[in-house]
Amino acid sequence: MLWSDHRSMWRPSVLTVVASAVALFALAAHAQSPGPSFAPFTPGDVAVTGFAGTTLAGESLSPGVDPIDKTVIDLNGPSLRVFDLSSIGGPPAGLLVAPLPKLSVLAKDIGQVFPLAFDDGQGRSAGPPNLYAGATSAFGLQIVAPNPDAEGKPIRLKAGAPDARFMDGQFGGLPGGSPGAIWKIDGATGAATLLADTAFSGVANTGAGIGGLAFDPRSRSIYASDLDTGLIHRFALDYNAADLDQFNHGITGRPARGLPSVADDGKQAEITNPVFNPSDPATWGFTQKERRVHALAVHKGRLYYSIADGPDIWSVGLAADGGFGVDARLEVVVKAERSYPFPVTTIAFDGQGRMILAQRGTLESSFDYGRFTDGGLTQVLRYTLEQPDDPATPGLWKAQPQEYAIGFADTHRTGAGGLGLQYRYRPDGGIDLTACDGTLAVTGDALSANRDIHGVQIGAIDLVRP
Repeated sequence: MLWSDHRSMWRPSVLTVVASAVALFALAAHAQSPGPSFAPFTPGDVAVTGFAGTTLAGESLSPGVDPIDKTVIDLNGPSLRVFDLSSIGGPPAGLLVAPLPKLSVLAKDIGQVFPLAFDDGQGRSAGPPNLYAGATSAFGLQIVAPNPDAEGKPIRLKAGAPDARFMDGQFGGLPGGSPGAIWKIDGATGAATLLADTAFSGVANTGAGIGGLAFDPRSRSIYASDLDTGLIHRFALDYNAADLDQFNHGITGRPARGLPSVADDGKQAEITNPVFNPSDPATWGFTQKERRVHALAVHKGRLYYSIADGPDIWSVGLAADGGFGVDARLEVVVKAERSYPFPVTTIAFDGQGRMILAQRGTLESSFDYGRFTDGGLTQVLRYTLEQPDDPATPGLWKAQPQEYAIGFADTHRTGAGGLGLQYRYRPDGGIDLTACDGTLAVTGDALSANRDIHGVQIGAIDLVRP
């Protein structure tokens, strides 16, 4: 079965779900803001991020003006939506479910976001879980001239220029909006505020954005990977989200495997320099792939993280206070289609300790907003622990993963980079609160027979490909 929203160009990309034992939450909605009737987050809710969409800058165009030149990010479009999927209205048997959004968070407030994480709602004032979203370049980096044209409309730029700035709606209009921003969506009110920023030692994220987010309930820490510097930051929720620690895989992680250290090359997204190209992600300030961290997940006292190089999955131990250990280890060299070594953008663990990975296509950006990835054969893979461990193999996981079929394309490999665990659905379509990870939700494209549906595919967690 699948959830879909085909009322706009909004395409879900990453998600997470609210559950009891497994932290899950992901979804999206349309141009709504929280109001007095907002219902707090509850089990079965799903949160998803996606591109907010576009609109013409103004009601009309001057003669001879190309509409694309005056097409801008829709500030009233949703970049994050939350839905109540505690019931799908019938037996889970190939349904097309189109629920109304419970909450929409708009581009004018938080800009474009990609990674998501929920806390457990058990802080100093216990309540519903809160949702966290990280700023992103996953849907392109749009820049405009510092001043509008004679009609007061933004002037889009195809290259960096003096005093250029990011387009409104790229990184949010609320105080603190930036490429390194981590937003908090209050679970009781739906209000969005800045939680923290990954700027460290005066080095701010210049455009690449945040790769992944993860929550550790033991230490009440939020972890965030900075795609510009390659650092993983730890923010302590009980200490005003202070940035207490940083982990540098390029310097600390790689040598644990006998690999040479790789320091950040210092590249930045210099939007005031002609070398910057909105259509070329190589100019957006990403750190080298050997140290570039995307997905994050906390599991059994360790922080798991994906590296663009490979792609590989590594982990590092976490102290009781959430601090990073010195025992980084390579977990998995991902056995995806080797001709498509796409980054792993989401990691999740089910109740049996199996590790599930979602890939997203290589980043692309077109001036007409037509594509954000190369549309390759992205996979959703599941790894199982060796029981007992085979000392002859390099890691703790079986080398050959299982795979989930996503979408109706011939390859069934059309994932969009997000996944989350949901409660099992009963035959009547309601969730079973005693089975907190019976369902896998995956964002994807071509989710119908005619391949025109984009949304979230939901299926039993054990339905892997033969």
